[in-house]
Amino acid sequence: MPYLIAAVALVGALCVLDLILTFGVIRRLRHHTELLNKRGQSSGPSEKVMLDAGEEPGDFVATTNVGEQISKQELVGDTVVGFFTAHCEPCKERVPQYLDHVATLPGGKDRTLAVVIGNDADSLSLAEQLAAGSRVVMERPGGDVVKAFQVTGYPALCVLDGDGRIKASGFKLDEILEKVPA
Repeated sequence: MPYLIAAVALVGALCVLDLILTFGVIRRLRHHTELLNKRGQSSGPSEKVMLDAGEEPGDFVATTNVGEQISKQELVGDTVVGFFTAHCEPCKERVPQYLDHVATLPGGKDRTLAVVIGNDADSLSLAEQLAAGSRVVMERPGGDVVKAFQVTGYPALCVLDGDGRIKASGFKLDEILEKVPA
């Protein structure tokens, strides 16, 4: 009987220790999630999400969701380019703002390009949402358009000038538009 009592006490102590460790892991995961979400919400000068103002994207050719070919040479005038992924909360938050802004652009969809990273059901749904106001290209991570703009994080947004150079870039469209002269 004393062995049984000792075994039950040992198992009970192990369960309590396991529970404490589990709570610690959950707390740490919540902290990491907050840090990742804050990274997507900030756009400090040390965080380079893509090419900077004055730089020119590399050449690329991609196919939009409606089957038309698009290349760097077709991005003329004040073109807004956005890179989004369905598995990023800041991306989901920025999509309505992006769509509201591109709806006001003269030239309509010809002055926009949204690049959706991924090909799962959530990415397809995001692409359909963006297609309401923008030309949409779906790409795998590290695809041609992503490489051309040297995207390192999401969401990544920029405005191109008439020469195909970046006027401003960053995480937040409103901050980018403040940097762009009217």
